Amino acid sequence: MSNNSKKSVQSTALFYIFYTALFAVVSYLVYGYFLKNGKTLICEGDTWRQHLKAAAYYSKWLRGVFYHIIHDHSLSFQTFAFGIGYGSDMYPTLQYYALGDILNLFSAFVKTEYIHIYFQVVMLLRAYLAGITFSLYAKYLRKDMTPAALLTGMFTYSFGSYFMYLGLWHPFFANPLIYLPLVLLGAEKILKEKKPTFFAVSIFLAGTNNFYFFYIIVLLTIIYVVVRLIFTYVGAHKVENPFSEALKTIGTFFLYGITGTLMSMFILLPVLLAFPNNPRSGSGIEIPFLYPANYYRELIKNVYTFVYHGENDTQLGFTPVFVAALFLVVVRSIYKLITTTIEISKKKKELLKDTEGPSSVFIAWDEPSEYMKTRCLYQELVFALLITAFLCLPFCGYVFAAFSYAVNRWAFACALFAGFVTAEFADFISEKITGLIDKNKSEGNRLLGGVLSAVILVITLSCIIKNGRIAYSPEEGNMVKDYMDTCTPEEMYAQLQSTEVQVVEENAAADGLDVSGSFYRYSGRDLVWNAAMLDGISSTQFFWSLADKRVSEYFKLMANNDQQNFAYFALDDRAILNSIAGVRYYSLRYNTPDQQAFVPYGYAPSYEKFNFGIYENPEAMPLGFTYSQAISESDFNALTPIEREEALLYGVVLPDEKAAAYPEAEPTYTSENKPYEITFEGKIKEVEGGFKVKEAGAAAILTFEGTPNAETLVLFKNLNVKSNNDILAINVSTQLPDGTSIQKNIDYKSERSWYYSGWHDFIVDLGYSDTAKTQIRLTFSDKGTYSFDELAVYTRTLSTMHPQLAALKEHTLTDVDLHKNPISFATNEITGSIDTTDSEVLFLSIPYTKGWKAYVDGKKTELIPADTMFSALELTAGHHDIRLVYHTPGLLAGFILTAFGFILLIVLRKRAH
Repeated sequence: MSNNSKKSVQSTALFYIFYTALFAVVSYLVYGYFLKNGKTLICEGDTWRQHLKAAAYYSKWLRGVFYHIIHDHSLSFQTFAFGIGYGSDMYPTLQYYALGDILNLFSAFVKTEYIHIYFQVVMLLRAYLAGITFSLYAKYLRKDMTPAALLTGMFTYSFGSYFMYLGLWHPFFANPLIYLPLVLLGAEKILKEKKPTFFAVSIFLAGTNNFYFFYIIVLLTIIYVVVRLIFTYVGAHKVENPFSEALKTIGTFFLYGITGTLMSMFILLPVLLAFPNNPRSGSGIEIPFLYPANYYRELIKNVYTFVYHGENDTQLGFTPVFVAALFLVVVRSIYKLITTTIEISKKKKELLKDTEGPSSVFIAWDEPSEYMKTRCLYQELVFALLITAFLCLPFCGYVFAAFSYAVNRWAFACALFAGFVTAEFADFISEKITGLIDKNKSEGNRLLGGVLSAVILVITLSCIIKNGRIAYSPEEGNMVKDYMDTCTPEEMYAQLQSTEVQVVEENAAADGLDVSGSFYRYSGRDLVWNAAMLDGISSTQFFWSLADKRVSEYFKLMANNDQQNFAYFALDDRAILNSIAGVRYYSLRYNTPDQQAFVPYGYAPSYEKFNFGIYENPEAMPLGFTYSQAISESDFNALTPIEREEALLYGVVLPDEKAAAYPEAEPTYTSENKPYEITFEGKIKEVEGGFKVKEAGAAAILTFEGTPNAETLVLFKNLNVKSNNDILAINVSTQLPDGTSIQKNIDYKSERSWYYSGWHDFIVDLGYSDTAKTQIRLTFSDKGTYSFDELAVYTRTLSTMHPQLAALKEHTLTDVDLHKNPISFATNEITGSIDTTDSEVLFLSIPYTKGWKAYVDGKKTELIPADTMFSALELTAGHHDIRLVYHTPGLLAGFILTAFGFILLIVLRKRAH
């Protein structure tokens, strides 16, 4: 190694050592508010409910894989987790939160009680690495960039509010800050050096990290490359055939982009196959042409300072230094455009020769360095204009969000732009000022330039520290209030484990069940989001971004009143739905009389601990039971939502062609539509097809003759609300004779809401009671027009429920073995046996997915959807051994494509050499 090379390595090492020390200091000054106020970096919102639990489970899952390698000498990927809602594939579900992130691989060596410490370290490590990858990109483009200017850009990039807000609230969202600079650096290596390998590798890293942000990075890269190609080849008079060269370059991008994507397929393909089944995709959300006026007012502020929870997740939060840098880009671009146009007009014959049109702007300089600088300046102006348009138009956010809703989570690209132009600004201002002071470019001149760049760095860091105070200080933004208190590892473990799950498990153990190995499901009130995942216990609650469309469709058909199609708690305490779904235990967080009124019919007190009360349903259905009659999907859809629930007691819902092979079910309905009288309180009136509510809190009171020993239900058929608010509530309440109040909300989301699920039918179960309910109060949270096809009150005696459930239990799946991993509790196999007396349908309380393959007596048998969201097998009379085997769809093919991608890259490299 030459002396120059040694000096270069040493200077680079010293630079990153200094960056590391400075990053630590700035991090303390920005995030120290958490430490000073006894808080962790773990937000009580989505970080706690989703991200931390995903990291904790992923850690266990990795150890579960190692367990089989060590004990069985086999590589067993058990990916079906009963603990994710009704049961789901952890591979695509957790890819949005943990799986695929290189930094999370090391969590395999971290115990659950310490996972929160590891989690927080990784959170800050992401910002640190983002600064480093930014420096690689920026230094490649500007090899003469001074260290102080580069640091200015690095801190502008990694300490914008994209990380300071979204990176803490949704820690996985910080990862694209690491990978976007690498992908664009790879693009630049193709454009400048014709070296595409780095691009393929960076695409591979981005593709394995997160499917959602990979999609965004791909779109951003396409836009970036198109702009760069235009400025590289349009008007490039020194290139013999610019059009041909541009096509070759595009071909290189495509070939190596595909290669990198193939390399990532062991992660990416299972997610791509699961994504079409995601209910959030194409849900019918309305996208306006423009945002509300308040959004644009906030956007201006968002450019130069921290904004808490920017509308539509628009998180910029830069500094006034960036504003000055952006202003300079615009002014310099306009100035250069004017002066260049004048110069071209003077030298037109000499400079243009045979070239005509707008491309003349790009060839107005004889000096290559001046040409490059001006071209780059125009590029920055174009990128600024594009970013501004993307931020201002909701449709752009909708496209970047994979056509789910209008959201600007692509704003990490804005941070990259801000960091780069701010770094350039530092050098430009220093160069101009020193040039004015000392035109001889002496050693003192360079020293002065370095001092000026350092001053701009200090100003930038001061603004960042100020943003930290605005965001986190209890005296100002007070974001720390939304974060969990600091705790010991033991306390964190207790918070992760000591939920209703622990009490349910103790009840199950008391009932003689294998706590982790047996099948049982629980529901209840005030459940902790995703609490059951760590222990692998099935429940009715689920809160993950990549959900199952079939579950949402089931809720829609049953008019189930819940939050949204990717975040749902329960089955609204409806007795039949809970029993059919195998919900054996019902948890009350607070076992008080007012809460006990919500316990579904058929559940009896079973276990108490602390403030919890567990109620057990002896008639909850097992994992597998049989129907001898069927209902076609067409006939089922023709029923009312009230009728559909009771129909499930009599026949299994199958696709029409399958249902035709079985006797048609003939349900007996115990529901009775009750006529009512309506009165109003507040500014509300009845209009054709609904209510006109003129003040928040107005109410409609329905008075009727109820039925004793019955459930009471309210049905809104095709509810639509026109209001200024996207999300509003209808409080539905009644009162028992002893004064106990039963209240539930319909949380309505309009088509303008991010969380719109396409649900317009709602049944609210006001519980089963011995005495008749006679009055229901509907209280409206917002002004607006509430229209509906039907508002009805039903009572349901459930007199047929017990005998019908008993009949369904005549033939059940026995000797069930879930084959769960002893560490992660995931599985890829279920076995059991059953005896039938006729041709029957074995209903399986497992969500239907193509990942399951069924074998009856060793012969592969078609698994079919049942009741929309569950699974079923057709059986003949006799004894049968049942075996279900699960493989994540696309996982094996993904590994094959990954191997092919790596081989292709090796071949391409050899050919290139």
